[in-house]
Amino acid sequence: MIRKAMKQDLVKIEEMAIRATKKMNAEGSDQWDKHYPTIAHFTKDLQLGTLFVYEQDGIVVGSITIDQSFAPEYANASLRWSEQQQFAGTFHRLLVDPNARKAGIAGALIAFAENLSHHKGLTAMQVDTYSLNEKAQQLFQKYGYEKVGTLQFPEKEAIFFGFEKQLI
Repeated sequence: MIRKAMKQDLVKIEEMAIRATKKMNAEGSDQWDKHYPTIAHFTKDLQLGTLFVYEQDGIVVGSITIDQSFAPEYANASLRWSEQQQFAGTFHRLLVDPNARKAGIAGALIAFAENLSHHKGLTAMQVDTYSLNEKAQQLFQKYGYEKVGTLQFPEKEAIFFGFEKQLI
């Protein structure tokens, strides 16, 4: 079941993020670290009403933030977006508990983000991931996202890839 997050979910989300960060780092990606994402990021998402959780047998095993909040770097000329941002949705901090991986949770959260955005009248999804995060790149491509270029965030050495998917 996917639902809006509640304040009491924040501790579980933070614990999952810490475990996921360790797993991601062990797999060779430093996209997440002790500075991102933190409980402050998830608390802000909760306050904005953009944080959702995936609950399985009464236990939160995943989360996602869905909005239209794009980083300024998305305006980068090397990204070939086919849709203007005012018509696109995005998601951030897609998180699955490492103990619940390979169960389709990430795909369900992405599909939920796409459906929510489509119901709001948006026609595309635009997301990014770190070039060292090969698992996220494979996941996005599995669900029909196309690479549209690169972008650079000042706090990271490696580049990020922009991905886009048209919503029908």
